[in-house]
Order: sequence, then structure tokens, then C-alpha cells
Amino acid sequence: MQWRALVAAAGRGEHARTGLLAQLDRFEVLAAAVLEADIAFRERNNGPAARARLTAAARAMTAEIQALTA
Repeated sequence: MQWRALVAAAGRGEHARTGLLAQLDRFEVLAAAVLEADIAFRERNNGPAARARLTAAARAMTAEIQALTA
């Protein structure tokens, strides 16, 4: 619902475009965290460092999802 409102408002004004671009930036950060989690998950048996990367990526995903849904 919020996404549709941002897109609709972006068509009407510059301030709304800024909000839409900020939201898109958050999606980009989330996508990067998901990719990092995927890589870390595949390498999780390579030792503690890989497991730490997986934990960090999961936390980053959680933070971005919370920011996107706030």
C-alpha cells in the first residue's frame, strides 16, 4: 500500500520523488544483504568466519526489512 502511494505521489511532485528514490535505495541495500546471505549460506561450512558473515547478513536483512515496513 505504501509503495503504491509513493509511486503515485512521485508523479505529482519533486518531494515525493525524493521519497521514492530513498525507498528504492533501501531496496538496493536489502538486495545486497540478501545476496551476501546467500553467499555466506553456501559457504557456512567453511568455518566460523563464514558463519559470522551469515549472521551479519541476516541482521542486515532484518534491519532493512524493519526500515522498509516502518
